Amino acid sequence: MKTTIIAVLFLLIATQSYSAEPNNRVQATISFDEMEYHVDDESVAWASTFSLGTDTHQFNVVSEGEHTCDGLDGHELRAYYSGALSSKVGINLGWRGDLNPGPRQDWMLVGISWAAPFNLETETSLFVGSGGRKGLRLEVKRVCQIVPTLTLTPELKANFHSENDIRTGTGSGLSELEIGLRLAFEVTAGFSPYIGIAWAKPYGKTAEFARTEGGHEGNAQLLLGFSFLL
Repeated sequence: MKTTIIAVLFLLIATQSYSAEPNNRVQATISFDEMEYHVDDESVAWASTFSLGTDTHQFNVVSEGEHTCDGLDGHELRAYYSGALSSKVGINLGWRGDLNPGPRQDWMLVGISWAAPFNLETETSLFVGSGGRKGLRLEVKRVCQIVPTLTLTPELKANFHSENDIRTGTGSGLSELEIGLRLAFEVTAGFSPYIGIAWAKPYGKTAEFARTEGGHEGNAQLLLGFSFLL
């Protein structure tokens, strides 16, 4: 972890020096990309991002989690540097922390994002934890503009792990697949309520752990939410 922190600090210094160049004004934004209520299990989920930097160099803090009737079900916090290699490709370097009710986990984060054909936004992240544990995440989404104020966004997220971890209920290989579809209406610039559906399913040993703990083995959720930008 010390190496990761030093690397992030170094990249932050680089960001500050780069921001002094012309046409690279430093800006700070806070976006709540997903603030939603899941109707079926009455849970609340969120995904928010704080960004500081220029168009080509940024420092980001991302918080994602879910709160159920039984309390906090999971919280993932990521702090990382993003750098643009070109107009379509960027890299991410930093840290991820799983702040779940169970054992806490820390990971080094290395990722790449790119604008793929057919207007697909893709991001691949490699996570390296203690003891050589590794995780891989693939995210793909596409924002479909129906009319100027109405968008439909399908997205897919797949998580893979290198080994079984009984403490966190995570199995090796494909551990979980999530698919979502959200229809959003832009009321004002930066504020968009939406309705959608989300489906998630654990696989392999992860599904076995879920059965043992009495968790779900795959479910679909009707959701209501909104997003806004500060």
